[in-house]
Amino acid sequence: MKTGDVLNNQQAHSPETQKVVRLVDYLLRLATLSTKLIRDIAEYEKVLWVSDVPHEWGCFTQAWGRDEEHEPDEWLEVQNRQEPELPAIPPSCKDWVNLSALRNKNDLPELLPQITRQI
Repeated sequence: MKTGDVLNNQQAHSPETQKVVRLVDYLLRLATLSTKLIRDIAEYEKVLWVSDVPHEWGCFTQAWGRDEEHEPDEWLEVQNRQEPELPAIPPSCKDWVNLSALRNKNDLPELLPQITRQI
């Protein structure tokens, strides 16, 4: 049932109610203008297949079978893991480490090729 049908069925309602229904109808139509209707799964940017869910601690799907720990209406659960603490840098190596690059998760950290010490 569309909001326009609701508006036609509620002619006896107050003008404020009719305004609210028209506003909701407008917002729904506006939202459909800015979203693309997808009818083929290949058109999605990302697709998560149930078979791709890893069989690891913190991951669960009902497709694997019933589990006593999970409710029947839970279809997929992925628990976030806390990032482990960064190990302490030994004092003799601190000058060789670029601290800003150390937390970069995209690249492996490297030691500086040289350092300057004042003697």
